[in-house]
Amino acid sequence: MKYKKIIYIFFISLFIVVCQSEVSRANSVEEYIPSHFMNAEVTADIMTLEMDRDTREKVEVITKKMSDHVKKDKEWYINYISGHTDKHVKPYHPNFGITEEEYNFFRNAVENSSLSNTSDGKLQFKQKSNHEIEIVSSRNLELFQHLVIDTEKNIIKTSFGECQYVGEIKPSSEKRILGRVNGKQWMLQKENLIYLFSLGKLEGEDKSVMVISVKGIHEGKLISKEEVVEFRSVS
Repeated sequence: MKYKKIIYIFFISLFIVVCQSEVSRANSVEEYIPSHFMNAEVTADIMTLEMDRDTREKVEVITKKMSDHVKKDKEWYINYISGHTDKHVKPYHPNFGITEEEYNFFRNAVENSSLSNTSDGKLQFKQKSNHEIEIVSSRNLELFQHLVIDTEKNIIKTSFGECQYVGEIKPSSEKRILGRVNGKQWMLQKENLIYLFSLGKLEGEDKSVMVISVKGIHEGKLISKEEVVEFRSVS
């Protein structure tokens, strides 16, 4: 029997109107957030990692060891994740505070897990202007509170700062927990923080997906959080 629980795994992590500018039109995200969602409430599937109980317990022990260890060297941790933002699988480093065998177990457990809808959340897409969409979420989606997508500047405004556009997401032949996704990604990279916002569509499905990953130091504390939601992109 599968055991389902929200686990923040360490290192895991719109509309178009007639008067839009050409820049805003080119940066449109209507493919992922259709115009009929504007000023409406959408039920979103909150996706969480699913593992068997024994694997989950081992992963949690390893995760805690890593977390406790890197807290002692926050500067190294920030430099490490900053240098590997483009890598799906982060390479092992002794500074994790665990053995390479433990890291490989942790990595394989995460890669071989699946995402499962364990609860629902609410999202509202509010039209603020002809090029801004505000996303407001229910309380159980902490990272999705009050985001703004600006299609003219092609940025994401968050409580952490502004995320700049970094490129498209293309389906990969590698196994990914999310599956095959087409989309876009924005990133905020500060001295002590990396914030990634991904928006896309699952290949072959009428479902959009949003992922927010925040790692680093925020308000003097080490933070490593990720939230994943899916919602139907057709009426």
